[in-house]
Amino acid sequence: MSFRSALVTGSGGFIGRALVRELLNRRVWVAALGRNSSTFPQGVIPVRTNSFSGSDLRAALSDQQFDVLFHLAAYGVSPDDHDVDTMQRINVAATGALVQVAAKSSARAVVYSGSCSEYGPGEHGRLIDEDWRLAQSGLYGASKVAAGFWGRAVAAQAGLAFSWIRLFGVYGPGEAPHRLVPDVVSRLCQNQIVSLTPGQQTRDFMFVDDAVEGLILAAEAALRGHIGPYNLCTGRPTTVKEVACTIARKLSKPESLLAFSALPYRSGEPMWMVGCPDRFRSVTGHLPAISLDEGIDRTIAAMKY
Repeated sequence: MSFRSALVTGSGGFIGRALVRELLNRRVWVAALGRNSSTFPQGVIPVRTNSFSGSDLRAALSDQQFDVLFHLAAYGVSPDDHDVDTMQRINVAATGALVQVAAKSSARAVVYSGSCSEYGPGEHGRLIDEDWRLAQSGLYGASKVAAGFWGRAVAAQAGLAFSWIRLFGVYGPGEAPHRLVPDVVSRLCQNQIVSLTPGQQTRDFMFVDDAVEGLILAAEAALRGHIGPYNLCTGRPTTVKEVACTIARKLSKPESLLAFSALPYRSGEPMWMVGCPDRFRSVTGHLPAISLDEGIDRTIAAMKY
């Protein structure tokens, strides 16, 4: 490891918790930034702030020293998060403010957690690389694009490495209950009918441990001058229907419980969102180690106990 300390935002979220756990396992000193009301993972140094405004962030972080900032906090992931002003304030303005604070501390790099939602609709069968057209609509995706450009510009002015990582379909233990895998597992375990779309959406599913490994490699690469943007993905296309049927098979539940076509596709929902991992792999050697079968097994086991 070429860094020994880190500040993590979004440590209470699905990916943030897994990242903190792995950093601590590797004996990295971890501080976690969150609101006063936040719950922090065990083992971190909690850093509390009234808000993510520039002044509050500067006050909260004035005494903090860290090598790498992992910025995972975002607004808009939950279906209920659609307030435009909040999205701009948290996703865009706070990103710039955090980069400014990091530049004034001992930080050597920022790893910004972007999203595949930053891309416009894909073309079936064609892997989406980092040069793909960016989203022209969709508040969350647009805000993540804006935050990436803004944070990168602020970092460049300050001479700070800013690694922009676009995560694709991360899943695994601890994912929000409304998400595909935990929702299907939970309902099938209770022998409930699972209402689904026709299930032909094709996605790039990555187990959370592989995503965490990629984020850590991104920090290492940033310290060597590789800043992206990079896709963090598997490059393997899998339909929603295939995922649901795999879960049913592993739980020994009849596929008749999977009510495909009971729900319509969401308005504007992309049917193909599968990334090309080549550029990131070329600078980090990142190879996802956990297959979909193994990842679903691990998720089911975690949910049962």
